[in-house]
Amino acid sequence: MVQLAIRFGVLTAARQGEVRRATWDEFDLGGVAWAVPAAHMKRGRAHRVQLSTGALAVLNEARRLSGGGDGLVLPGPGGELGKSTVPTALVHGFRSSYKDWARHEGVDELLSEFALAHVEGSRTVPPTRLEKRCPVMQKWAECVTV
Repeated sequence: MVQLAIRFGVLTAARQGEVRRATWDEFDLGGVAWAVPAAHMKRGRAHRVQLSTGALAVLNEARRLSGGGDGLVLPGPGGELGKSTVPTALVHGFRSSYKDWARHEGVDELLSEFALAHVEGSRTVPPTRLEKRCPVMQKWAECVTV
């Protein structure tokens, strides 16, 4: 589960705490999205993550390994994976790599900031930006899994 948690964090550019606390009811696999609740977010604001095919594959593997319950997506032996179990520095390093990659690929700056849940001021996410994130996250997944 730790390996899956790291892979999922890299593919979604999510913080390790968000990954460790993810539950199955947060996912709309048909709509390929993860609705991270405000309680799991650093800034206390709900966040929507578009899922690549690689991220979906990790979820499918997690469901297979965990027996498909409705609780934590990536459970540890006694419940939630421990904070020190999922290397924070590694996951944060890939968040930084995502940002560098997005700049290199010419991804709209605001779009890449929203993908990282970096909300500036009190701006809200225009719906079109949510739709544009899916192909960006797919391209990112292809880049890191080659």
